[in-house]
Amino acid sequence: MKKNISESIYLSIAGFILKVQFQHSELVYIKNRLTDEILNVYKGFRTQKNAKVDFEIFISDKASLNVIQRVKSGEVFISFYEKLDSKIIKTYYQISLTQFNAVIRDILCQLLSDHDGFFLHSSCSSVFGCAYIFTGASGAGKSTIMKSLHPTFSALADDLTIIKKEGNIYYCYQTPFIEKEFWINKTSLKRKFRGLYILKKSTKYAINKTVNKERIILEIMNQGVTKEPYITKQIRNIFHFVNSEKNVFELCFGKNRRKIIQLIKETRV
Repeated sequence: MKKNISESIYLSIAGFILKVQFQHSELVYIKNRLTDEILNVYKGFRTQKNAKVDFEIFISDKASLNVIQRVKSGEVFISFYEKLDSKIIKTYYQISLTQFNAVIRDILCQLLSDHDGFFLHSSCSSVFGCAYIFTGASGAGKSTIMKSLHPTFSALADDLTIIKKEGNIYYCYQTPFIEKEFWINKTSLKRKFRGLYILKKSTKYAINKTVNKERIILEIMNQGVTKEPYITKQIRNIFHFVNSEKNVFELCFGKNRRKIIQLIKETRV
């Protein structure tokens, strides 16, 4: 990409096309810094120019960012993007990559809410070409199970997975966000959802069918990522998922990697 002219890139994330417009800047160093970071982190999600664009992001200069302070608490808030309309956001070269990721996350929350999808705090592995999702409370072993299965079954995520219904089938997508296990290869590819496993650390190794829908909804709601003003729609999407999918299990496991891999192989769904 040429460094100081207006150019666009297209990103494919969770099946949505996002157009990012890098506008001309007088602050060449600042522009190049953010542009290079975005191109590096999002390289697995780059796609060709597409007539169908679900959302647009314009990045430009801003002399100063708006700051709001709460007098009583001492909290300070910096405004780093603004919504120009329902499908266009404007942000600035002065922000960080973390803040740009927050913009992308907000956009995806909106799009997923309107298209039968949601974020889930979970790890995810590719097992025989399909997505196996592992979830549970903090410390349940989401990263542990994913790392135990890798490289026999490739790691897809260690903290956050996108689940989305397309037609009558649920698919799983990777997010572009940097996770604790930064070595995971991130791309825009989708994989058919095959099973959701609620984790339980144990001395035994077993996979048990979970039929209690109230428990499943509670587990997913506790690990789902929701935010205003999309909460109602995202809860609806979670209910649809639970009512549609029967491959939900409790996975009891310990520290023996070989036994974990064998268990997944023997109980292939």
